[in-house]
Amino acid sequence: MHGAALAGKAAAGLQESSGIQSRTLHSYQYLWENKQERHHLTSNDVFVIDAASMVGSKQLQYFLSKIEQAGAKIVLVGDSSQLQPIAAGGAFKAIEDITSSAKITEIRRQTQDWQRQVSMDFANGNIETALKAYENKGYINKATSTDEAIELLVDDYMADLKGNSSVK
Repeated sequence: MHGAALAGKAAAGLQESSGIQSRTLHSYQYLWENKQERHHLTSNDVFVIDAASMVGSKQLQYFLSKIEQAGAKIVLVGDSSQLQPIAAGGAFKAIEDITSSAKITEIRRQTQDWQRQVSMDFANGNIETALKAYENKGYINKATSTDEAIELLVDDYMADLKGNSSVK
């Protein structure tokens, strides 16, 4: 199995959360174009692209072509209603429209029920409800001026810094 994402941080997140060895799409493209044999795909491989909705059409076509040539399988993971491609195109959305796709119905990243509900509210476009839930839990600070907002931000940052022993 191989994992990839447009951004390095997303690739690292995929690797951490799934255990799939992952790198950026540009990294794979560079390795393949420079004939790095140990990174070539075979028909036994599965190639997972995370945040695939952000990948431009031209780059996604490149990967689909390489994976098809190898006889490998591809899994595209993403949400077409979230972040859109940085480069031109909407290939992920087009693929989603003409194929069957799995939908996430269970939220696991958030650990508390109210957080899961807020995530569903955001996903379903209930922005006001979601923001109200955060406000009711004390996660939204309101300021009456720019200076007050900066002061609140710095205070929160310093409190977090003191509470995080991994930050030196």
